[in-house]
Amino acid sequence: MKIETLNAMAYRHHPLQALVVTFAPGPDGLRMLSVLQGYTDKGYVRFESKLLVLAILYSRDWDRTGRKLTMYFVAGKLWKEDEFLRLAENGIESIEVVSSSPLNALQSSRQRKRDEATTEITDAVLSTEVRNEFSEWGLKVRHHQLQVHGLHSICIAVDNDKTTVFSLFFEGWSGNLLTSHGEILCNYSSSETAQSELRKMLAKYLEEATA
Repeated sequence: MKIETLNAMAYRHHPLQALVVTFAPGPDGLRMLSVLQGYTDKGYVRFESKLLVLAILYSRDWDRTGRKLTMYFVAGKLWKEDEFLRLAENGIESIEVVSSSPLNALQSSRQRKRDEATTEITDAVLSTEVRNEFSEWGLKVRHHQLQVHGLHSICIAVDNDKTTVFSLFFEGWSGNLLTSHGEILCNYSSSETAQSELRKMLAKYLEEATA
């Protein structure tokens, strides 16, 4: 995996979300697994099955796992470790969040499916009622798709004339809602979830604008 992709994943991922890591075949993958096992002593990694990890390292055989293991990056500290980032380039094929969020469809390899998901999500979130709430304050709402190092998302931006006053990001890889400052707000489960966050952001903006 590219370091740029890992860095992008770091601020999209909530530490409480489980991850499925697919390791590279051969010695690179096993070396990466051994390093991750070492990080469990520091409290940076927690495996779903520690016994399975020990069995793989002992036998040097992935058996029936398909080189896929479920784990947690505790407190998000591992993302910043230079050794992890260096070895992950050749030792890890992919990292997926264990998530059932509707936003996961944005990570489809097919543009048509991403477009369909974007339309379905934004139509539900930006209902006529929601748009009217913003237009009453002279604000316009727009949306567009983003792709950063292979991670796809939707950005809903709220503009005052030609200035964007705040944005809400819908992350496909993690299924989370983020602010433009990278703050994870919550996991997206329905349009009501996003509407609630947009209304909170609107209230904060109005409070600051009229202070």
